[in-house]
Amino acid sequence: MCSSPKYIVFEEELLKLFGRCVECGGEVLEKELLKKGSALKVTTLCKNSHSKEWVSQPLVNRAAAGNVLLSGAIVFTGNTFSRVSEVASAINLAFLSKSDYHNWQKKHLFPVINDRWQQEKAAILADLLDRNSVTLLGDGRCDSPGYSAKYGTYTMMDKESEKIVDFEVCHVKQSTSSQAMEKRGFKHCLDRALNSGIPVGVVGTDRHTGIKALMRSEYKDLGVEHQVDVWHLTKNIKSKLVTKAKKKECRTSLLG
Repeated sequence: MCSSPKYIVFEEELLKLFGRCVECGGEVLEKELLKKGSALKVTTLCKNSHSKEWVSQPLVNRAAAGNVLLSGAIVFTGNTFSRVSEVASAINLAFLSKSDYHNWQKKHLFPVINDRWQQEKAAILADLLDRNSVTLLGDGRCDSPGYSAKYGTYTMMDKESEKIVDFEVCHVKQSTSSQAMEKRGFKHCLDRALNSGIPVGVVGTDRHTGIKALMRSEYKDLGVEHQVDVWHLTKNIKSKLVTKAKKKECRTSLLG
């Protein structure tokens, strides 16, 4: 279905095809249009009482395939429903409803994504277990900057293969702040890695004070070395230099 070509068809042009009955060639007296998201069903009745139905899309478990594919395309391309539906609305293009979109996400898309992730995760784990030592790189990201974040995601990546080993999604109610969310996510990811038997030798993170304290108190005796990622370190140094350079005395010395 994904590879099948698809087109934008104007309604008035489409209805021109339903002027005659496909069975007897008689004049069509009645046309009934039933719209469901991006799909259309046309029911016709001709002067000889022949009733015919035509649907614009094949069905997948009694759902229009186009609506399913649109839902998947939004999720898999990293878009949002509001952004894509706004484009459709701008040209009055028939589009699936927000409730149908979330329904397909929950029932079909997320389970498919999870199954694929579990398969990939198992393959990555098998590779890591064959090594003598593994270096993991971790970083956290919140859904909004500052102290107003509601969700945070902490991700750990294998340095050698550059593949995601694990991630943890935290809610602010599980912690006291966005900083605490990052620490919580880090701990959960590292604990799962160690409990899975991954020979973690080095963990690289930013200069998060809570993570540094955690590494000293809980993981030092396990032989896991904590290193500060160079990119984060240089970013911090650059930020301090830029701030310093904005001061009047520094600008004067630089110009002189």
